[in-house]
Amino acid sequence: MILIILTYHGYEKYCNYFIDYLKYSWPNHPEVWFLTDGGAINHPNVITVKSDKWLIVLYEGLKQLKNKYNGLDYTYLVLEDLLPLSPVSDSHLSKIENIIYQHQLKCVSFVVYPHKYLGNNIVTLDSIKLYQVPRSFEQYSQLQPAIWNMNHLLNICQYALDNNFLDPWSFEKIVSDEQHYVSEYYWPSVFNGFLHGKHPVWEAIWKVKTPEAKQFRNQLIKDYFSWIASRIKTKLLDKIKTNLLETKILNFITK
Repeated sequence: MILIILTYHGYEKYCNYFIDYLKYSWPNHPEVWFLTDGGAINHPNVITVKSDKWLIVLYEGLKQLKNKYNGLDYTYLVLEDLLPLSPVSDSHLSKIENIIYQHQLKCVSFVVYPHKYLGNNIVTLDSIKLYQVPRSFEQYSQLQPAIWNMNHLLNICQYALDNNFLDPWSFEKIVSDEQHYVSEYYWPSVFNGFLHGKHPVWEAIWKVKTPEAKQFRNQLIKDYFSWIASRIKTKLLDKIKTNLLETKILNFITK
């Protein structure tokens, strides 16, 4: 099993800081591989796919990893902004991994939203509760942190490609014949991840206060206030333009 972190060139700077923070938040993580369309991640395990299509980066990267690791059957797939902000439960993840191997499950997600949205179809395997994702669930193939069967994930990608589902939102809507599950264990992050609308989320900044997170947190704070300043500037310019236009109209009317 490996850990695939999927990102793109605009967020690579966070990956450089987060790889050190993972030593604190997930010290026993599997071997890391980054899939990206850029080339600025300072890590030996990076697969760069030159495409502006999200699905192509994922699919081509997966195929390269499948060829590299003969017999690779399962992988963690985590989007860069959903990497753990506080320490994961190694014991729970270990139990889930064992259950997945034993029962050959195809996908088990660890979500950051309330389980009430998943309904009441719960199975208990080796004392661990798993929610069966309803086929009616809008994001059946959701991109929350998850352990995927590699062949199943590749099949989902092929289906997405065949149907021109090239963005993550279309990918998530794919309904598979295989049952997907959600673990009772909540992923240690914040709703929507630490990035939203291409800017850091303040709740996430407050969540990472340990010394190990210093560089990562400083980058988030810098980008957050840069975004705030940009918003203020945009609103002021819009207001000035509106006032100028109103003045011109008033002058035209009073002539």
